[in-house]
Amino acid sequence: MEGFWSMNLPVPVLGEEKQLQDCSEKQDNHTSDNHLQKSFQHSYHWALFTSLSNLMEEVDGREAILAFVPKLFNEFVCESSKFGKTWENKRKKRADLIANMQFRVCSNLLNPIIAILKGNRFANESERVAILCSTREFLDILLNHDIYMPSFEDPNNEHMDYLMALGEIILASAERHGNHDYLIILLLLFMLNHNIFHEKLSRLIHFVMLSQNIEEISPVNEMMSTLCSTYQKLRQLGHFVRSVLMSSSDSDDESLSLYIKSRHFCRALTGAIQSSPVGQLEEVWLLIENHIVTMAQGTNIKQLALTIDIFIILLKAVQVGLFNSKTVKALCEQTMSRSVYVLLGVKNNISAHFDLGCQKTTCGLNVWGWIVHVHIKCCFWSNCSDEVNIDDKGGMCGSKLIPSLLDSIKAVVNSDFKDRKALDALQLLATHRLQQLHSVMFQQHQVEACTGIHGSKPGSSKSMLEESKLLAAFIIKTAHARLGSWILLCQNLSSWIPYAEEEHIEMFLVWFFSTHSVPYDEEVESLVYVPIIEKQKDRETFSNEYLASKSLLCDASFYEFHHLFHHMSRVGVECVTRMLFPGSSFSTCLSTVELSLEHLTGATRILNVIKQLVVNCQKCDQPRFISSKLLTLHMAAIKRVETCKVRSQEGRTNLLAFISSCRELLSEIIKVVELHDIGTLPTDILENVFESTKNICHSFQTEKNISAEISSVVSAGEKYVIEYFAFCLKVFSSSKDYLKTAGDLLSKHIVGTDGLPLSLMILVKLLRKSLHLMLRALEMNFDKEMASILKQIVTAMHPLNEFCLECILVHDHGHPDEQIHSGACDYRFFVSDFFSVLKLLSVNNLGCEINDVLSQKLGVVHSDIISKLYMSDTCVEGSAIYVFGAVITRDLLPGLRRLDMFVTLQNIVLKQFKVMNGRVHPIIDTTYSTILSEADGDQVAVLSEALWNHAMECDEGKDPVASLSAALHCFFFMINVVKGQNQRAALVKIAGRILRLSLEMSKPLCTKNIEHNEEVADHTQTILRTLLALIGKTDLIALKCQDISGILKSVCRMFDKSPSEYVFNVDSVNSDVYYSSCAIVIYLLKIYPKQLYGCVPSLIVTLRRLLDYILQKKTDCNHAMIQEYGKICELLPGHKDVFKKHVMYVILHFVDKTLTDVDPSIKVSFEPSIFSLLDTVSEFEIQQLNTLMRPNEKASFQSLYKNYQKHTYKGQV
Repeated sequence: MEGFWSMNLPVPVLGEEKQLQDCSEKQDNHTSDNHLQKSFQHSYHWALFTSLSNLMEEVDGREAILAFVPKLFNEFVCESSKFGKTWENKRKKRADLIANMQFRVCSNLLNPIIAILKGNRFANESERVAILCSTREFLDILLNHDIYMPSFEDPNNEHMDYLMALGEIILASAERHGNHDYLIILLLLFMLNHNIFHEKLSRLIHFVMLSQNIEEISPVNEMMSTLCSTYQKLRQLGHFVRSVLMSSSDSDDESLSLYIKSRHFCRALTGAIQSSPVGQLEEVWLLIENHIVTMAQGTNIKQLALTIDIFIILLKAVQVGLFNSKTVKALCEQTMSRSVYVLLGVKNNISAHFDLGCQKTTCGLNVWGWIVHVHIKCCFWSNCSDEVNIDDKGGMCGSKLIPSLLDSIKAVVNSDFKDRKALDALQLLATHRLQQLHSVMFQQHQVEACTGIHGSKPGSSKSMLEESKLLAAFIIKTAHARLGSWILLCQNLSSWIPYAEEEHIEMFLVWFFSTHSVPYDEEVESLVYVPIIEKQKDRETFSNEYLASKSLLCDASFYEFHHLFHHMSRVGVECVTRMLFPGSSFSTCLSTVELSLEHLTGATRILNVIKQLVVNCQKCDQPRFISSKLLTLHMAAIKRVETCKVRSQEGRTNLLAFISSCRELLSEIIKVVELHDIGTLPTDILENVFESTKNICHSFQTEKNISAEISSVVSAGEKYVIEYFAFCLKVFSSSKDYLKTAGDLLSKHIVGTDGLPLSLMILVKLLRKSLHLMLRALEMNFDKEMASILKQIVTAMHPLNEFCLECILVHDHGHPDEQIHSGACDYRFFVSDFFSVLKLLSVNNLGCEINDVLSQKLGVVHSDIISKLYMSDTCVEGSAIYVFGAVITRDLLPGLRRLDMFVTLQNIVLKQFKVMNGRVHPIIDTTYSTILSEADGDQVAVLSEALWNHAMECDEGKDPVASLSAALHCFFFMINVVKGQNQRAALVKIAGRILRLSLEMSKPLCTKNIEHNEEVADHTQTILRTLLALIGKTDLIALKCQDISGILKSVCRMFDKSPSEYVFNVDSVNSDVYYSSCAIVIYLLKIYPKQLYGCVPSLIVTLRRLLDYILQKKTDCNHAMIQEYGKICELLPGHKDVFKKHVMYVILHFVDKTLTDVDPSIKVSFEPSIFSLLDTVSEFEIQQLNTLMRPNEKASFQSLYKNYQKHTYKGQV
């Protein structure tokens, strides 16, 4: 490296590969060239450059050398950088000197490569590509390693001159050959220093724009974005735009116009303009406007149109605000008076209408429209009013050009004019004019009403209305003929909808639904076929239109156009019909026409859009008409299913998805309609849903690959049935015929079913939620007429319940049928609701007896589950448990004695509690609670005595803890559930015994002989839960001081850590046990405070044990536990006279335990609790605490006490 440094390599003259050799020869001959003697020293290192230069001259192996040289330079850069760091530290030299050496080595290595490119001496195309790749790698190294930076010293501008020469050679070669590799090299050079191409920027931009037809166009977009952002940051955006205009004026290539209109160029230029200050925007604006005026006086129409396109990009990108509204407004008015008038050819005389055949006129109209667009925004921010005034000569849209604009629009409407650019410009102007008319028409109407002057002269409200209708018709028809923009209509709905005719509304809606019928994909082909209009659209146009229509669905204001929504559902269904029945009119009977599957997915998308509109708007016009048409489409789709004419899986999937969408839309329609909207509810839809669902499931019964689609169809049918009955219940008070008709239809259909398992299963799925809905409606507001209809329905449902009971039995015995297993949840809920209806009817003296067959099967299920619950030593699961609960709670088997059934159930609870390790199935617990609430005093006495006898018998058994815990579990339900004076009196007799049993049972749980695990924690929780219930039921037992002491002692046992007597592991005490223990102490303080005065030591010990449990958890502590502890402490200040001498020991215990190995967050969380304890003690106890504390404890307590004093109340009491 010292040798390379001492050589003082010169920067070569680019392209002369023999320069180094000549330099060395001159050095050997001792020439008198002072510059060479100073800049170049003879060294053996220069042989590397001469050798590589000579190798480049040989054609054979040149590509290998081209690939090797950049790697050689990269290694040189890495080594020289390491050398530079050491050398810099030793000699305190600047780091840019190493970069200077690296650049000179790079230039000498790159020089022979560029010489070959400059002289076109490459052998073939692959060699030329190799040269470009090698050059790109060199530039990558320069850029990534910061070898060249404009801020580095560059004597005599040698480095800059070299790069500018390199840029000229690359750009000239690029203009000759054209390849995307040139773009990357040009981009790297521009990133090195933008001044390389500053004077050649128009040539560079011209090449970039022409390169858009190259296969890989990403470098083009990156290059243009870099150019725009760089010159924007340099505040020289005007120079960039001037170069773009110059590049476009030097060529008539059509690709330039295409690229300027492309979204990539628009996005790059828009970003630069929006980030520019006002002064820079004004410079660019005036530059383009002057160019327009100059070009308008010439004959090059293409260049003029190109300039107009750039100017429109500027107008679209302008962001108007309060800070620049006046400046931009002045620019708009200046452009209007200069450029627009020149383009339109307006001087003193104005023709009847514009010459739309002239391209200059079209350009002028286009600029006029966007100038107005920007001017309106400026008026808003500058608090001006751009209103319509026919006599106003200085306004924008109210200027003298307005009559010509209207005449031109009338001429276009009455002719066959089809110039897309001219009509697009007219449409934009008509939209702005319509906005202005819409804003002032109401005001003009009020003025006329006050003055009493009416007429049709210009400026009157009547003439404005006629003009608005003309403009609205023109805007719609232009877009419908694909000569205008639908996006413009989406952005200005509020302007044209009030003046549009029905046919215009339908045109817009047809476009709206046709756009949504095609899936949106950014990777679609260049042309997109739209089935409804049966035409193709280019990809960019379709993408923009789809996004515009999609945005309407997310716009809340879109749903406020009632005139539009009056036709929405009807037109949407018409579009679906046109897609599925080509050549058939909407009024034609479609029952004889076969449904087409070609555009079925598009029709499904339209139905989903209609459903979204109905859901968001919560309204559907013409619901009966739409429902009937949807039923026709639904029946046609079902017909294709039944005839089995759909062979492909994709076709079947699409057909089922369409049927599901039809049903979901029908459900949403019936959900939002009112009685006066729909008239007579069509019951044929309900009947068709039942029948078609059965047919679909039978048709595709063996096809597992479309099971998800079949489930979707069934779910959609279930939803419709629910909404149908919900509507009947909603209007029941007004009209009872709907529910009665539905009940008759449902009963008839159930009775007439074929009895096949699949058919019955489908009926259960369709009716389960509807049965539950009717049950809840009857429970909330019992009505005899409604009950009689429901009685008719459930009477017909006996076969369904028989089927459900059979399936429940089969399912619980492990039947392999997947359909039975998948519907097990439906079966048990259906049976449960069915039995609930029977009980509700019997309670209201409308008994609906179950038939013999159902009663027999019910008895079989009941016996089966009882035998399982008695005989099994494991937990019993399955749907039969739900049936068991329903049988007992609804008293469905009159042959069973009620008391025997209660005792049986209680024995089952005891058995299950032991089998399931302290847990019982929720259904069994719920059933037990229900029968306890319904039992009379004698029955409660029998149950309680039986339970006590069980507890006494199991006291000497093999597992006394589990048996006693099971008994306490049942006692807990008795204490909380049993109501009534006689019933509670029966419990008073055993309440004391239950308390003693609970206290005695806590002893063996904490002895050495018990294995402590999760089961122990569950039993412990049962004890505490029972104690808590007894404490709260003062009508059952009044606790004494000794009882309370025993309870606190039992709580302490749960958290005792003494190894001599108890070995209970604290970690096995779960959070439920802790929370229950805290609740017991809280209940005692609230309900039995005076009794606690006699056992204060037990209370203090309990508080310390609970505190130890929390602190022992350390960082795993749950802060909710600390808050629960604080609830206890908050109750103590109310009894400070009794507790103050004892509470200070809890404080002392806390300070001692928190000295070490405690998370600071736990100490902070404990502060409210300790503050409550400090509120309990007096100054004397504080002094005593200071006496008892060790020095380190005093320091800890001091900070705690200071925080307490900050929160102490110091006001008047």
